[in-house]
Amino acid sequence: MWTACLGRLPTQDHLSIWKENPPDLICSLCECCMDSHDHLFFACPYSKEVWRMIKREVGLHGFPESWASIMDLLNQGRGPVKLVQRLALAATVYFLWVERNTRLFKKTKKVGMQIFKEIRSVIMERMAHRRLFFKRVYESLTLDFTRLCESTLTKSHLYIKSHIPKHSFCMWTACLGRLPTQDHLSIWKENPPDLICLLCECCMDSHDHLFFACPYSKEVWRMIKREVGLHGFPESWASIMDLLNQGRGPVKLVQRLALAATVYFLWVERNTRLFKKTKKVGMQIFKEIRSVIMERMAHRSTVLKMIG
Repeated sequence: MWTACLGRLPTQDHLSIWKENPPDLICSLCECCMDSHDHLFFACPYSKEVWRMIKREVGLHGFPESWASIMDLLNQGRGPVKLVQRLALAATVYFLWVERNTRLFKKTKKVGMQIFKEIRSVIMERMAHRRLFFKRVYESLTLDFTRLCESTLTKSHLYIKSHIPKHSFCMWTACLGRLPTQDHLSIWKENPPDLICLLCECCMDSHDHLFFACPYSKEVWRMIKREVGLHGFPESWASIMDLLNQGRGPVKLVQRLALAATVYFLWVERNTRLFKKTKKVGMQIFKEIRSVIMERMAHRSTVLKMIG
């Protein structure tokens, strides 16, 4: 599709630029006109018939017949209908090009209705896969909802006043045990990569190891606990969720912010090492967490002062 929009598919009119004596090819689809880029996708009777069926199928009324207008159309709107139309557009261009080459090199033919059915089948399969993917994501995120309710933890304990949204979301996902560490990837993939923990590089990457057993994480937790007074900090998600239910006030707010920020920054550091191949020592992570908490509390104090 992208190559077609750029006008770079090797049709006869383009081959004449590349070769001194290009073959004299007629259009393989209609066999009545010279093979050219614009003819193949817009003027060819065979292509027009396929486009007619596709446009009727996905509601592409008033479909433009120039690449510039098509590119403008691709930039307009969002949503499931627009997604289907974009998929149909790209698939039609692809299957017409494949059919042209199949006729040219393999000497086999398909009628327009066969091409239409193949395009429709591909779109339906893609949309079904998309629905299945989001269904699995939804189910995985809500699988432990009952267990979470039984532990008396609610979103209000994570999405507290003055919270940092991305920290709270990461913390919420971690409490559900749904961050995609190696032990969880083994459920999603048939052949998951054999990853060791990127922080300590000595144990298998897993959810509980990453946040509680990893020496790197333990060192960060040790500095954070000392900084915000989290003595006797538990090392299980169930105990942490109970801790979040206890007490209110500025000190508890700082402790909750520190808890969420530490989970977030440890997760970010793990991913940075995995994908960007860069590292930070524990002290750097600690300083970043402390800086974020101080900034958030200063902002809160300023807001309260303005209100007061």
